[in-house]
Amino acid sequence: MAVKTFSLELEAGNPASRRRLETRLLHFEVIPGNDEYGDGYWRGYTYIWNDDQTDAALADVSGVDQPFTIKDAKALGGERKQTWHFPSRAECILCHTMPAKFMLGVNTLQLNKDHDYGEGRVANQLRTFDHIGLFKERMLTTPRRCRAWETTRTKA
Repeated sequence: MAVKTFSLELEAGNPASRRRLETRLLHFEVIPGNDEYGDGYWRGYTYIWNDDQTDAALADVSGVDQPFTIKDAKALGGERKQTWHFPSRAECILCHTMPAKFMLGVNTLQLNKDHDYGEGRVANQLRTFDHIGLFKERMLTTPRRCRAWETTRTKA
């Protein structure tokens, strides 16, 4: 299972105004097969947070659009409208496909950076995942990120 919560600042640039909008779950259903094909499929679910931020309910099967008013000093009149789309269960699989390996954003390039885990703990996310045993095989080195101007890959 993969879980991600999406939040929105209701006042641009003010983290204290951030509110949770939705939490998306991808659930893997195992079916007979192997690692190359037929070994399972993913189902997506969207949960919409209530105004009190205490609970989230499963979105309607067809998805939902909800408008928000954002305080923004750069916008005409000091505010702007933003419509948030909460995807339906069917919409999840439009992007989370087999060619994308079903996971969007959980890849080496996006995870190979330091993350602040709180209480003064800052560590590379890939090394942390390796340390807590999330990989099938131990990671011997952290992959080096290539720079856009490099024409060849060198070791770190």
